[in-house]
Amino acid sequence: MLSELSLLLDQVPSTASTTDYGTAVLGANVLLKRTVSNRQKTFRFLRELYALDPSDPVFSVMRFLWEAEPAAHTRALLALLAAAFSDELLRSTADTILAASPGDRLGKESLSARLGDAYPGRFGEKSLEKIGRNIASSWTQSGHLVGHIDKHRALVEPSTTTTVFATFLGWLQGHRGLLLFTTPWAQLLDANESVLDSHLFAASQRGWVTYKRMNDVVEISFNELFALATWEPRTTADATTAAGRGSR
Repeated sequence: MLSELSLLLDQVPSTASTTDYGTAVLGANVLLKRTVSNRQKTFRFLRELYALDPSDPVFSVMRFLWEAEPAAHTRALLALLAAAFSDELLRSTADTILAASPGDRLGKESLSARLGDAYPGRFGEKSLEKIGRNIASSWTQSGHLVGHIDKHRALVEPSTTTTVFATFLGWLQGHRGLLLFTTPWAQLLDANESVLDSHLFAASQRGWVTYKRMNDVVEISFNELFALATWEPRTTADATTAAGRGSR
């Protein structure tokens, strides 16, 4: 739902509440849906994927980074990371994407087959085909796949914003130090440790994070990012709740 998310975030200020997002979609119809039911369904799906809640750490950090980097390919990758963190079906196909080499053919059939293996008996053949098609579209929008009908694996280009977000998602799940470079979120940036290290250093120069590294000892703090995104972890339960969304 990248196009709907992009349009909504363009129309609603970063200081908006969840109610404001609902008013924009359901009342003002900023997404230009033809029927009330379509507005309601779209808003429900957007909330399931992105929360649209300023008190949610994943959404609030994504929204801050979204405003910081207007490049379309960077925003698409931010949206993909956030959606995969929330959506277990999309997340379950990440290993198939990561296992493919650049140029490998990887269409909806491969993704449908992966879903069938991951959730035996849960979906019928037609449902698997539809979900596989939608998920292939998501990976195409993020840049991991290219092609209209015949899709092939491509490498994405990470940025400072996407590197910060990917390591932040890993941090939410309890990873620390060098392990932040090996999480699925970091791997989806298609970059080696050296590239990620340079982006985190750049983020520290911008005042987004505190990043220190001495050989294989890595320390990173997101306190600055929390403050900029107006989200503060009030208790350890806050981070635990958010991390649970990325492991279901």
